[in-house]
This record gives sequence, C-alpha cells and structure tokens, in this order.
Amino acid sequence: MLYGLAFEFKASQEVRGIDKTTKTVVNRGKWAIETDQITLDIDIVGFEGDFEIVQINNTSMILNAKTGNNLLGVGPEVHLVFSEFKL
Repeated sequence: MLYGLAFEFKASQEVRGIDKTTKTVVNRGKWAIETDQITLDIDIVGFEGDFEIVQINNTSMILNAKTGNNLLGVGPEVHLVFSEFKL
C-alpha cells in the first residue's frame, strides 16, 4: 500500500498519505524532528517510527529505517526515498 501513496509532509507537522491514482487523502498523521536533529518521528497508521535522516531538502528526503528482521532478505537497514511527486 505504501508504494501507491504520495506522502506530503506539511510545515504544520501533519503528514498525509495521498493515493496517487485517485488523488484522495487516505491516511494522515504527524511528524516531528527529534531534539537530536537527525531523527524524524513519523506517526501515521501503517507507517510509524523513528527514522534517521540521511538527506533532506525541499524536494526529496532519504530516511534510514532499521528492519529489525534480517530474515526479510533486505538486511538490517533500508533507505526510504521520498521525492517530489506531482499530483
């Protein structure tokens, strides 16, 4: 389901999951940069946790996520890449 969504991180610390096909908001939550300035806390149904900020700018963001399960075949960490998406 995550692949079908465009995530919009708003200055008001709201994050919205928007369906790329229907362009409707199907999920919403909150985000905050932790006091260490390198961790992004995301709280949205089905996608929540603390993620290390690898890179961030006005049009893209790369977060490092610990998988907690090497049996998934992806290793102990994955990079989540968010880039500008025109709806």
